[in-house]
Amino acid sequence: MKAILSLICVLLAGILYLGIEDRQFRQKEEGSRQEVIDAVTKASAKIDEQRIGVLADFIKALDSEDTKSIYHQIYHANSAQLKMQNLAVQEHQLLIQILAGKK
Repeated sequence: MKAILSLICVLLAGILYLGIEDRQFRQKEEGSRQEVIDAVTKASAKIDEQRIGVLADFIKALDSEDTKSIYHQIYHANSAQLKMQNLAVQEHQLLIQILAGKK
């Protein structure tokens, strides 16, 4: 009878140990997820700031005295569009990294 109780105690102690290890693993995993979320949020905010900068530069370029001709306006519009597309590519790369589980 004592052997069975000792065996049950050892078994329960093992289960308790595994539960503690599992909880610690989940806490570490949650911490690394939070780090990824923080990094993604910062990178996304930086891309948004760059978009605002592109639009502000485009507005300044259109208000310039040099931008009287339609061709010059088209040049500035194409330049702004190219910069926005580059930012969209950066955002897509960021999303791909998130899906791949990288920082």
